[in-house]
Amino acid sequence: MSKPVKVLALAMGDGINLVLNFILVPILARLFDIETYGTYGQVLMVAGFWLSFLSMGLNTILLRDLAQTDNKVGVFGNNLMSGFLLGTMGTITLWVAAPYLQIHFNNAGLAENLRWYSLFIPFTIAIGSCNAALIFLGKSRKIVGISVFINAARLVGIIALVTIFGHSLKMIFGYLTLLSVLQFLLLMRNIDWHFSMDQISKVGVQKQITEAWPLGLTIIISSMFTVADGFFVSSMLDVHEYAIYRNGAMYLPLIMNLFAAINSIILPDVSRMFISGDWVKILELKKNIANIFVYVVYPVLLYFIFFGRDLVSLIYSEKYVASALVFQIYNISLLFRFCNSEDLFLAANKTRILPVIYACVCLYAFLANYLLIGSLGMQGAAVAALSGTLALMFMVYYFGFKIINYSLFQIIPFKAIGRVLLLTAPLILFCSFGTALWDGTWIFLFLFAPYIFFCYVFMLRSQWLDPVMVRNLLASVFGSGKLIRIYDIVVR
Repeated sequence: MSKPVKVLALAMGDGINLVLNFILVPILARLFDIETYGTYGQVLMVAGFWLSFLSMGLNTILLRDLAQTDNKVGVFGNNLMSGFLLGTMGTITLWVAAPYLQIHFNNAGLAENLRWYSLFIPFTIAIGSCNAALIFLGKSRKIVGISVFINAARLVGIIALVTIFGHSLKMIFGYLTLLSVLQFLLLMRNIDWHFSMDQISKVGVQKQITEAWPLGLTIIISSMFTVADGFFVSSMLDVHEYAIYRNGAMYLPLIMNLFAAINSIILPDVSRMFISGDWVKILELKKNIANIFVYVVYPVLLYFIFFGRDLVSLIYSEKYVASALVFQIYNISLLFRFCNSEDLFLAANKTRILPVIYACVCLYAFLANYLLIGSLGMQGAAVAALSGTLALMFMVYYFGFKIINYSLFQIIPFKAIGRVLLLTAPLILFCSFGTALWDGTWIFLFLFAPYIFFCYVFMLRSQWLDPVMVRNLLASVFGSGKLIRIYDIVVR
């Protein structure tokens, strides 16, 4: 299977997980009062930041090392042990810091719930290493299958816990921790290399942490930038407004998962190409991925940004309608995530440049959030996040492609972007007339089906998207059955 097909296959499989995760969000938003939902979000925000801080990009280092060494078992074992050690230290630290965070956020329910959830950190870091190993082994489907099972169990289990115990967040966070342990064990069963303490050494663990540190510093600063808006909203406003902001400050999950799939699938190849000096092939790979991203993602993203108010009201109910503008501002930045260049810094062993870039943007985010939240409220935090993200992507693109002596503008798929805008703009306007004629919360979703069907069929028939590649993708995921025959009829 080609790399573009692998990317789309992994992202399509993750779509099931996205649906399961997405279903949970509106359920909790409707079941919980706004303050309880805000506490739930603050726990996830703090724990998620601490997890990013501690993981240090160990999974990315593992992908690189597996592509460059014969001792797969030793590299994997030392990487896994590094994650467990860092994760355990993180759990202890978060346990101690929880009361101070509770005071800072002025939220009496934060500390106890945060302590319960902190136990998941070591296993979640280990899960990242296991996923990297399975991607290297060509077992992406195993990752997706296990994730689907875990996310389904999470959805059913949390609903059951809320039904039985009411708003007991500590029960929910304890259950989530147990699920992370189960997910780790299931992933380990599918890895070809048997974990052995004999393969683990102090030198090997130190090597993993030392080599991960420059990239980890970047991830730490990046995480600070990511949570800056939520942190400042929690500190400067209150838990009620944080809950409203949180429901708007979300990216359409399909796009972010596709971006993550791209990074995971092509990183080993980029590393090998860089070592062999095949920079032209790196450029072509990046350009192909960028074109596919624009054709696949832009029609969906543009539609839901335009109908952001309808989407937010439908998902969370009218009590969160104030989240809509935050959602629209937040998701504009996804239009610029058509490519990744951080892997070039990693392949060239120039990751020390990244912390400098992220630190500059992070400082900007702190200042912008402080000023804009004070004048614009929660919408100011969304503007700060958008402007900071655009500045960050420009700098990473510029310096990343400069490493292989290419310009950022050689990667941007201007032609694909122009085509998609010309195709989607009149169709979205037509759909907006439809929502004005027919009253109902669901109308924009009903219109989305024919809209996206027409967009993709037109792109396939015009060969903007490669019909053969898409056919191979569908066949690899669903088999050569009725769906493929329907596809052949429609695209022919």
